[in-house]
Amino acid sequence: MNRPIHSELPGPSGLLPTLLCGQGNYLKNGLVLSCEEFALSRPDWSRRLPRPLTIPTVTKLKTLADVRDLIEKHLPAQYRQRPTWRHVSTELAKAADGEKDLLEVCVSLRLVLALEGVECLMG
Repeated sequence: MNRPIHSELPGPSGLLPTLLCGQGNYLKNGLVLSCEEFALSRPDWSRRLPRPLTIPTVTKLKTLADVRDLIEKHLPAQYRQRPTWRHVSTELAKAADGEKDLLEVCVSLRLVLALEGVECLMG
């Protein structure tokens, strides 16, 4: 459902930043839209995760691009082909397109890491 923005929101006059608070809400033409109502014109892999995740001795995940790199560069091919990792990859692409909430992607990622027995720390 569209909600008018409040005048106290920071930002320049005209179009405010597209991403609002990292909660899957966006601003478009002065209205707050949910992920389902607004898709980005091109993938934005620089979107930040709600909370960074650290996989000790491997990497720190701060953005969607970091998660994509984890899957494409650190994960062996036989793991990438598993339904769980294919699901995470699909959800990740949807989040980059603005069609999926970042929190949902993080939950999927953390569940798969836990199932694989991979230590993952918040922050």
